[in-house]
Amino acid sequence: MPSFSGLNDIAKELQSQTISALVSAADIDFTISTETLVLASPSSDLDDGVRACLYLYHVDIDPHLRNRRWMADPVDPTLMIKPPLPLQLRFLFVPVDVEEDNNQLMLGRVLQHFHDSPTFRPAPGSPLAISRGGAPEDIRVRPDLASHQDLATLWSGFAQPFRLCAGLLAEIVTLDSATAAMQVPRVGEMLGAADGKNLEEDA
Repeated sequence: MPSFSGLNDIAKELQSQTISALVSAADIDFTISTETLVLASPSSDLDDGVRACLYLYHVDIDPHLRNRRWMADPVDPTLMIKPPLPLQLRFLFVPVDVEEDNNQLMLGRVLQHFHDSPTFRPAPGSPLAISRGGAPEDIRVRPDLASHQDLATLWSGFAQPFRLCAGLLAEIVTLDSATAAMQVPRVGEMLGAADGKNLEEDA
């Protein structure tokens, strides 16, 4: 079945990686879990025990992969399928501990983790690895540090006082097309067209 869960899947994957990075930090016990590092906006009403937020705040299409031609169906190579939608996802990691020292330490550890481990390959059979085809084997996650002006604008949108935070950029995350596979004559495949319809423009 074509997958549309990539946004939620990558959010949960980054939550898991961030928790693992904090739990494995040397000489400090952050005591962090899915209950205390939540997938939520920092403007939400957070429970008292929450220590950090991870929030997907911007979605964009990767400009280099947006106009790919239709591809052979991995199940039936005689059919063609529309390529997946390639996305760049921007997350905001916001530590909200009552102790500012802990916020700085958590942020430093998260930046260290994604600096040291900027790519990962989804496990076979996991939601991020299941695709009709056309998805990169590896997903890259890197610190995405915005200017102070951009961050001020972002926090103004949250209607919250400015807090220490850092952005993370995940790419490429794909959403499969739900368009059914179709029969394409060989000449149509070469020209990127079938039945008078330009498939490349429709990608």
